[in-house]
Amino acid sequence: MTFEEAVQALQPLSGRYAEATIWGPKKIGHSIASLVGTMQQIEGPDDLPPEMESAIVNTATVFRFGEVPVNALNLWPDRFIRATRLSTGEGIEVETLDGVIRISPRRPWVD
Repeated sequence: MTFEEAVQALQPLSGRYAEATIWGPKKIGHSIASLVGTMQQIEGPDDLPPEMESAIVNTATVFRFGEVPVNALNLWPDRFIRATRLSTGEGIEVETLDGVIRISPRRPWVD
């Protein structure tokens, strides 16, 4: 799927408890990071000065996990290679120039 299709495929997870597991290139060995929490797509600023808007060539689509602003996944179109749906039917796996990311719903822990 294309970058735009991948972003659209993540829309059903917005507002749901989800997880993004991140591997380095080629998904060898253990994951290097996980982001867990209620996933929200963060919109970019709409009030940029015109001179800045014309200078922007590429912007990331940002998904935040939980309430902590730094728990965010930035998907850049120019780093995107491909994405595929997970066999479970919910979520996708994204391959970028920097690594592989699996984004899917996650059940909250119950103690």
